[in-house]
Amino acid sequence: MAENHDFVAEIIESSAKALSEWTVSLQEERSPGLRDLLGDASMLDFRADTQVRIRHLANAVAFDEPGVLASHVGWSKLCLAARDVPLDILEGNLACLREVLLERLPGSAAPLVERQMESAARALREGPTETPSHVEGEGADASLARRYLLALLEGDRGAAHRSLEEAVAWGRSVPDLFESVIQPVQAELGRMWQIDEISVADEHLASASSEWVVGRLALQAPKAPSRDRAMIASSVGGDTHSFGVRMVADAFEMDGWRTYFLGASTPLVDLVGAVIERRADLLALSANLGCHLREMKRVIDAIRAQPEAEGVVVMVGGGGVDSAGDALWRKLGADGGARSARQAVAEGNRLLDAREKG
Repeated sequence: MAENHDFVAEIIESSAKALSEWTVSLQEERSPGLRDLLGDASMLDFRADTQVRIRHLANAVAFDEPGVLASHVGWSKLCLAARDVPLDILEGNLACLREVLLERLPGSAAPLVERQMESAARALREGPTETPSHVEGEGADASLARRYLLALLEGDRGAAHRSLEEAVAWGRSVPDLFESVIQPVQAELGRMWQIDEISVADEHLASASSEWVVGRLALQAPKAPSRDRAMIASSVGGDTHSFGVRMVADAFEMDGWRTYFLGASTPLVDLVGAVIERRADLLALSANLGCHLREMKRVIDAIRAQPEAEGVVVMVGGGGVDSAGDALWRKLGADGGARSARQAVAEGNRLLDAREKG
């Protein structure tokens, strides 16, 4: 990260709560009917959402990646529209945030902030008005994904498991099913909540059932001969999502690696300690949201600063990483990135092979 970018990002992120309060107060002043329209409870959510938006902005500024904030705004646009919330509320929120930022931040921050806010405003104006289903299509994978999704939403994890067991019996590998069925189904669950087709409880039930299925499949799957390599997988501190990186850990284990899956939101100090204690060859980090990218960078910097962790390969992934450009992993200081568990294993082996060859 460029020094000035990180300096401005730190000011924004450390002041996110205050900036949110100023922004929403200004918006209420400009739009007196806002509270009546949203209600007292929703106003609290709106303040929290504004704070999350500001944290995405800080990360977009830090890495000069407009996609980080723009993708968040595009997601919010569809979410609000599905709940019949007028989009001019989000438009007004961005306008008030911009005004507050330019008033409160140092003058040198203006160009960095303007670039990100212009991209966000463009995403609101020109972005998609609907998100296509992730399980559409006529092929066998799409059909299996829909069957699996239906079983999850019905709360029948046994049926969900059997549907994938049958595919394994017909010759499909578990890592292949991770990528072609489970990953798109998880994305579809997120889309269905986003457009208000299912509740938070429905999404949690389906995701928990799917994670149970993944655990069963991973235990039953054949394992490759040991590669004498170890990896650690975790989401970064503050990120409560870990399903995707759990599939990454399972795929590495099936490929003959010793794997240590730490779960969600592992603090930086403990992540570094685990890498050293377990003598990991590779660390797989996940950030599901763009507001966690700076924390990911802090983890990688801490790993690089430890002599005992010299040579450890770091790979990154998750929705937050995917929201930015393809070269974000370089800005983070990682060795590579991946968008699926199968891709992570292939890239991890390539990187380790190259390191061992010198």
